Amino acid sequence: MSKLHFSFVFVVFGFVSLFGQAEVFLPGEPEVIEVPLAWRGHNLGAGARLEWVGNSDFLELVPALRPGYIRWPYGNPANNYDWIAGLENEEVFNLKWAAQFADTFGTRLQAVVNYGNGSAEEAAMLVRFCNQAGEPWESLRDSLLGHPEPLDIRVWEIGNEVTTAWGFGWSWLGYQEQIFGQGGEVLYNLSKDEIDSLYFYGGSFPRRGWVNVEGGLNQRTAILGDLALSAVATDTFVHLVEFPHLDTTAPDAVEVWLIPDPDSGWAASASQQELYNFLTDDAHHLPQGEYHWDEEKVFIHPQTGIPDSVVVFVEYMSVGHDGAFDFLDAMREADPEISIGYCTRVSDGLAAQVGFVDDFRSHLPDFIVEHPYATNFTFPAAANGLYEEMIYAARVKRDQLLERQQLWNERAEDWQLPDTPGLAVTEWNIALCDACPADHPFRGIGGGLYTASFWGQLVESAARGELDLQALNHFAMLASGSNFLHLFHVNDPGGFSIGNEGWAALMLMDVIGDGMVLLDSVESMPQVELYAPDSTTFSDDALLLWAGFRQMDSTWKLLVLNIDSEHPYDLEVHLPAGYRADTVTTFVYSGEPSDTTLYFEEEENYVGAGDFTASASPYSLSLFAFRQIPVQVDVAEPVRLDRGWELLRISRSGNRYLLFIRSDGPRELQADVLLPDGRHLMRKTLNLSGGEEVFPIELADVRGRVFFYVH
Repeated sequence: MSKLHFSFVFVVFGFVSLFGQAEVFLPGEPEVIEVPLAWRGHNLGAGARLEWVGNSDFLELVPALRPGYIRWPYGNPANNYDWIAGLENEEVFNLKWAAQFADTFGTRLQAVVNYGNGSAEEAAMLVRFCNQAGEPWESLRDSLLGHPEPLDIRVWEIGNEVTTAWGFGWSWLGYQEQIFGQGGEVLYNLSKDEIDSLYFYGGSFPRRGWVNVEGGLNQRTAILGDLALSAVATDTFVHLVEFPHLDTTAPDAVEVWLIPDPDSGWAASASQQELYNFLTDDAHHLPQGEYHWDEEKVFIHPQTGIPDSVVVFVEYMSVGHDGAFDFLDAMREADPEISIGYCTRVSDGLAAQVGFVDDFRSHLPDFIVEHPYATNFTFPAAANGLYEEMIYAARVKRDQLLERQQLWNERAEDWQLPDTPGLAVTEWNIALCDACPADHPFRGIGGGLYTASFWGQLVESAARGELDLQALNHFAMLASGSNFLHLFHVNDPGGFSIGNEGWAALMLMDVIGDGMVLLDSVESMPQVELYAPDSTTFSDDALLLWAGFRQMDSTWKLLVLNIDSEHPYDLEVHLPAGYRADTVTTFVYSGEPSDTTLYFEEEENYVGAGDFTASASPYSLSLFAFRQIPVQVDVAEPVRLDRGWELLRISRSGNRYLLFIRSDGPRELQADVLLPDGRHLMRKTLNLSGGEEVFPIELADVRGRVFFYVH
């Protein structure tokens, strides 16, 4: 668990950094760019317990996150998720409760359809159920969800990470270079282009043999056949295969083994090869006459019957699967207005296959899904104490996405596509690392800095038009436990808590969630030295800045990230001419880069000037909030410095004016207030004592400009 340290300080700005000072010039007429729901997205899974999602502390905090699209049912489990069966479990975040959650917080769902063992027709039915008005859909929604209104889901993904090393666990296909059999023999050699082609076109795949445990696979799911338990003695056991359909024409399309008295303790410690050898031992193999099958079920009926507690192992050829092209056609017919994306990249090798480009053009998606986890960059950086490089990885991943967008821009021209696919970054995080120790830097301020850095840079690139970003979903919003991947945690005992990445997300969305202002005038940016993978060094910006402006009350908010783990920096903030800041409220989130110690500080500082200096401590996120107040200074006569007094400035808040005057000793002055047409409004006597003083003047019911004549 992170160690938290809070301090609440009320001080005056005055600290000067010895290591550099940047300057930011805020625009006089800020263009406030809306950050749409699609760029403020999250993942919240169908398996989440309803008691977690219904936690009162969590629900109270959600509005502060300004939540965007909620990706559901999310991740690998979406590949074979049965949404209708899910509605039967009222204790989890099924479609009924997900729709209610989105409606409560003014956002929408974003859906991943079942590609793994579903069909194009089933996906199209889900689209109609969610989006189509009229009957029978309104009655169906009323019956199943408790309300007849369409859910209006706009963004749809066809599967999740299907053609990956771990895709086998949830889908009819996956990709590893080899699939192994008895004694380690290679049953199949696979190529990535071959598997990617199957994703797009559909087809058949053998659910036979075993693969290495990678990604989300475990010992069970790395064995490609189906495992089931016949708990009671029976004459016939009926097994519904995980990935239909079965080949009913080939006599050897299905094989069955029965394993009596399984030793679960031994199985848990056995290697993949040992476990597979045991399951497929000849002594356990059934002759073909003792089972048969149809398109979805295997009927097992050995002559001697089936005793209780028998493990059933079935291998088969999985055939007749729709491809992503089929899914897109069916879903687009169901609702032509939705945005649809493919979850598999198109390699140059696949693009070179005869006819592929023409087929892709005919089944053109709105976007390609990307999941830029940064593990390959951030894990070695953390292990070697390269904490700045760990955060710089967010820029590397951002740049890679810009390159992917540029690739599709070029392909759109070369392939003569009618439109250019955008990108949907529907899962991202600093790393995937379930085995990371409890005090790993990912779980501390480093995870927070990466979260704000990557998210902020992606939104900025999209706002600048560099990236056609059709979805951006942090992984993930809420879970039990303490995994750094989740913004918030609900545990019993312990209740609700904000994770290290949750603090960063709240700070970023507090700044840009109500409207983002692009900062194009930043000067004298301090640099931090970084190591490249080849051990050479280079320099990059030590600070990252994002701004938001709330027009209703002229409030600026600045988020400053200092990725330098050793040095503090100053930031000189210059307001537009004619304006000053009032009180600046600062919230600082920092910590120890090497572990999970976190620090929180709040400061409140009166400024009253047109510029001020803000400080960014090492390895921190700092949020500065202040109102921009007009300053009206009109002096009818030039200030005479040789008189022993000096009018420094005049500021205004509403109908109250403040005259700042410095003098060399006691004296009496007069302040005349005039309208632009020369009419005299009032005179006030100012009794100076010496030094710098402030004199208030109240002007009720006065609009427009006024002039001050001080003498």
